[in-house]
Formats: sequence, structure tokens, C-alpha cells
Amino acid sequence: MRILRSVLIGMLLGTIIAGVALYVNHVSLLDLIRDFNDKRTSSKKTQNIDFLKDTLTIEKPILVDDGSAKIKKEVETGYEAVWKAYQKGEPRTLNSRDQQVYSKALTIIGQVIKPNMTDYQKEKALHDYIVLNTKYDYENLLNNSIPDHSYRAYGVLINGVAVCQGYAEAIYLLLNMVGIECQMVYGTADNGSGKGPINHAWNAVKIDGNYYMLDSTWDDPAPDKAGRVQYDYFNVTSSQLAKDHTWEEASAPVCTATAANYYVVNRLVKIDGMVVSLDQVISTEVEFKNKVLAAIQNRKAELMLFTQNGLDLKAIDRKFIFDTELVNEYSYGFSTSGILLKFKYQ
Repeated sequence: MRILRSVLIGMLLGTIIAGVALYVNHVSLLDLIRDFNDKRTSSKKTQNIDFLKDTLTIEKPILVDDGSAKIKKEVETGYEAVWKAYQKGEPRTLNSRDQQVYSKALTIIGQVIKPNMTDYQKEKALHDYIVLNTKYDYENLLNNSIPDHSYRAYGVLINGVAVCQGYAEAIYLLLNMVGIECQMVYGTADNGSGKGPINHAWNAVKIDGNYYMLDSTWDDPAPDKAGRVQYDYFNVTSSQLAKDHTWEEASAPVCTATAANYYVVNRLVKIDGMVVSLDQVISTEVEFKNKVLAAIQNRKAELMLFTQNGLDLKAIDRKFIFDTELVNEYSYGFSTSGILLKFKYQ
């Protein structure tokens, strides 16, 4: 007998959500769905504590003995010195700490950059490496005790711990070393803490002739979440970044292109705080029916669909599901802008 089981609020979480095992951008959908039930509730957007960022410092030159007359002289240090040494092929001119950065950068590039990669693929590979292998120096931030190396590429590449300037320096160095034009951008950012804008650093990157803004720090959750990579700030436009970042316009290229944006490249969109494929987005009842029928024909166990135009998913007629004579029963549940259906077949 065909039985339509309407599963109410408490039962839905057990029967529907527990079975969801989709992953997008290394993030389990289980971690993202909140109150996926038959109540229409506003999605509660978690205040990300990782948006508490840092204050910049200035790289100071060190004094070294020139080996001849005990005369001290200033030498350039830091990521720019490493980049120049790479361009000249003269790593011996670097101090011991920068030589470590130089060597580690080459090792990372050798590990993640593969032949025939596009610039976009190289950028993403290096971005992902940094995010996955670096922890934001959250503990020292709370204690107001951030050490100098956390402000440097050294903190990212050697210690795996840094704040925004370290992330930006590491991105600058690695991307330029693989032939991708990358610049440092300094400004402020509003983390939503209510304390106002704070000093911040990120990058401007040139991909296929167009500039994009890239903030790897804000793509890395803090406190750190192992295996988690976010892409909300991967190759965004100036206007998109300006929603929570500010900078002197003359200090960075104007970024208007969208072709290399992570969401555009991968045909993704964010709805109810979840990253979903555009293939899951519907705008009409006809689209809903077509996608459901296609899922049934392929005997999919479940289907999740979303709308962005206010389409009333609860009001859509679902009687056609049994007309296929394939489905024995199905269950369903709603989020603010989505519906999840689970099917059991004959």
C-alpha cells in the first residue's frame, strides 16, 4: 500500500537529516543544516569568531656583520627579500629564517602544483594548502600576545600558525613564485563584533588577465576546524569585498571580473547558509516536477532542492510522485528556502 508519511518537526531530524551525507567544499551538510523542519524560521547566521582579526606591524630590517670590519649594515628581510632572492636565484643572500621560508615555499610548490595546471587551479591549490595547514593564531590574539613571526610568511610556512598579514605574505610569495601576479593589499575589515573596523591584510590576484580580491585569512575558520576550507573570499570583486573591507582605492587594482570566482567556476550558490549547486535551485513548479521525476527515474534515495525567488515549496503538488509507479513511499521536510525528499522504491 502506498503511504505518504508526513514527518513532523522532531521526527524529521531523526529520519531525514541523519541520513544526509553530502559534502560541499569539505563541509558536511550535517554541519550546515540548522532546524531543517516544517516550521518556517529565519536562518540564524552564526557569528563567526574567526572574523576577529589582527593589527598590522611593519617588517623591520635586521643588522648583520658584513664580515670585514665589524660594521653593521641594514639588510632587507621577509617575504619581499625571499621573492627577490627567488627572482635572482640567490637564496644564499637570505638570513637563516628567510632561507627556511624560501626552501619551504619551493617544497610546497613541488607538492601541490602539477603539470598543465591553469593559473586558477594553481591559485586554488596554494590557497587550499595554506588554509588546511595553517591555524589562525587565535589564542595569542585573545591574550594580546601575538608573536612577530605570526605576522610573517614564516608563521604560515614554517610554524603553521599566523594572523592575516602572515597569510597574505605567504599567498603573495607562493603565487608570484608560480608565475601568478599577486599584490599585497592593506586596509581595514569589519568582523561584525561591534567594535568597528580593524587593520587587515589580504591580496589582489591576476588570473587570465583580470584582477580579483583574495582573502585567505577569512577563508580559514578560527578556531581552526581540521579539513575545513571556505571560499567566500576567493576571487571576489572589489564591490563584493567592500561589504566588510575598506582600503585606499589607489593602493589596489579595481576588480570587476567574476569568471574566476570560486562559486561561478563551480556553479555554486549560497542559500540559507548552505553552499549548493545551481542544479539544485528551482524557480517554478515545473522545474520542481522535472527534477523530482529525474531523481526518481535514476532511483536516487534523496533529493534536496532550493529556491531563491520565494517559490512556496510547501504548496507545490507532489501527487505526481506516485504516478510514476516506482515509489512506494516518500518523506519530506522543509528549511527556510529548501525541501528535502527521501524515496523508497517498489
